[in-house]
Amino acid sequence: MKLHFDADAWHSPRNPSKQEWISLPGVIGFFVHFVFGRRAVEPSVKQAAKVPTTGLAVPVQESLEARMLRCRQRLLDANLAHDLPEPLIAEAVDLVAAIAARVIGLTPTRAQLSAARGMLNRNLVQLAPGEGKTLAIAMVGVILAWRNRPCHVVTANEYLAERDAQLMEPLYAFCGLSARSITARDAPATTGALYRANVVYATANQLLADFLRDDLLIQGAGSVAERLLWKFKNRKPTAQPVMPGLCSAIIDEADSVLIDEATTPLIISHPEEDRSDFLSAIAVANRCMGLVVPVRDYEIGTDASQAIRFTVTGLLKIREFAQMLSPYWQREGRAQELFKTMVTAREFFIRDQNYIVRDDEVVIIDNHTGRATPGRNWSNGIHQAVEAKEGLELTQPSKTVARMTFQTFFRHYHFLCGASGTLHGLDMELWFTYGLKIQRVPSNTRSKLHIRQRRVFRTQAEKFTGLIDLVVALHRQHVPVLVGTRRIEDSEKVADALALRGVACTTLNAKLHEFESQVIELAGRIDSITVATDMAGRGSDIQIEPHVEAMGGLHVLMYESHESARVDWQLYGRAGRQGAQGVAYPLLALDDELLERFLPRPLKWAMHAGFERLGLNSVVTACLWFAQKRAQRHAMRQRKQLNFVQGELRKRLSFVRDW
Repeated sequence: MKLHFDADAWHSPRNPSKQEWISLPGVIGFFVHFVFGRRAVEPSVKQAAKVPTTGLAVPVQESLEARMLRCRQRLLDANLAHDLPEPLIAEAVDLVAAIAARVIGLTPTRAQLSAARGMLNRNLVQLAPGEGKTLAIAMVGVILAWRNRPCHVVTANEYLAERDAQLMEPLYAFCGLSARSITARDAPATTGALYRANVVYATANQLLADFLRDDLLIQGAGSVAERLLWKFKNRKPTAQPVMPGLCSAIIDEADSVLIDEATTPLIISHPEEDRSDFLSAIAVANRCMGLVVPVRDYEIGTDASQAIRFTVTGLLKIREFAQMLSPYWQREGRAQELFKTMVTAREFFIRDQNYIVRDDEVVIIDNHTGRATPGRNWSNGIHQAVEAKEGLELTQPSKTVARMTFQTFFRHYHFLCGASGTLHGLDMELWFTYGLKIQRVPSNTRSKLHIRQRRVFRTQAEKFTGLIDLVVALHRQHVPVLVGTRRIEDSEKVADALALRGVACTTLNAKLHEFESQVIELAGRIDSITVATDMAGRGSDIQIEPHVEAMGGLHVLMYESHESARVDWQLYGRAGRQGAQGVAYPLLALDDELLERFLPRPLKWAMHAGFERLGLNSVVTACLWFAQKRAQRHAMRQRKQLNFVQGELRKRLSFVRDW
């Protein structure tokens, strides 16, 4: 029996300003869970152990269908306003596990069963990389969709959304459900039909953008009554809202979606009608930038903020250049802001790092995923300044018509849960922001990933040479190698250097994204060398051949550390999955951007002295730990400030609604 949504049904989002978990009982409960969290996992693991994982496929199809009908009815009868009772969760998880074993041939492990139960209890589950989050999330998706409410599975990128929806489609179909993926490539006319599926796989950007577009279209009609009134007034509208509402969300790679990507709001903008005066000012300022010299005319702060400050010489030049601008831009303050925008585009927006040029257009690269994001623009004139720097035709600047932070968006969901392999150190922020607790699930198999001692070099040039030498040496052993870089430019430099050494490799970055599935499929084979940006980090499941296991498995080389150690571990986790052998080699240079930006001068001096004079790698490792901690504190302050500003906007501006 198939489950279908009413095409006209609307499920109102919850009020995001209500944080009912922040109360005295809630705070006490959180700290009890925080202190005794590992013990809280034990009952779940014991219950999972009682399930005969070798006999899940024993029930015949008829009995599975009968159990399915009974379980679905119990889920439909359960009060939507309350959490599911534990006996019903256990029954539903065991049933879907048996279905998965029969239909798609995947027998859930004890870790996956425990993870599914944890998510159904509104937790974020920490499951080791390679333990099978995809299946555990699909099991939860089936159970939540059986309640006949929309269920969204939020993935870290569009590739994973398409892959997981296609991989788990037979499981959903057997359970009487439909599953679809939505990406930016889908035609707007088909998006509404895709959202009518019981389970929708999409990225957070896609879901939030569609939510804001719908909100603009229906003019803020959030409740069922307001929605019906809008439909009555617009019986033949030119466009229809696409989303049926926000009910349940399961977040894959939860730390990436809820933390790393939550430092900036998503903005919906429309081109302004005529800003020819601004475009002319950008063009004039760009021609003058050839005479603006770093250090002599401007300085960049060495702290985390990296503020731009013009010197006396630079201010005199700006005053002179302002004479070539229109009267509006000749005012000293405006001229300085204009040239500060141009300096920002020069110093902080780097080609093949922050953007690529494709078909004479600037395409932004997502800093967290390494993927191209067509259709996105920078605001405050930055996008036009980058276009001018690249010698492209200037596009009209845009004006903001809607904006929302990811913190606010995910608090619209009535039911929120998720999973990730790297939730270390996020307990406080995730609970205070989203009301989510972390449940750590023990690994089903012991990890055989070997992380070698960090290789430290004095300069980036020496590190690059050391990386190439290491790749060549590993290639002679015929083991598969994955080189992880943070920038497109670095991945191309590594590929070119290897070619000069007579070593063929495959490159995966935002310029070559269409070959992602083929590259991932071949990356675990003997003699395979893959050079990839962060695209090959989260969610990439690289399968190794059996004889590769005996050779030590996949060898991962990390060219540059990230601001968060969690992201480093995501790259390491491409190797040693599901109990397989694997090796990771972290590399570091004393002048890496992370250390230069986030280490104070005294620590930089101590680091150089400890390494160059005493040869102590431990000093460098300690400094790296400090720099990453400082970077994470800086990012957390940004998220808190962003959340505070969004809250103030909701309070003070009447057109920013609370639902």
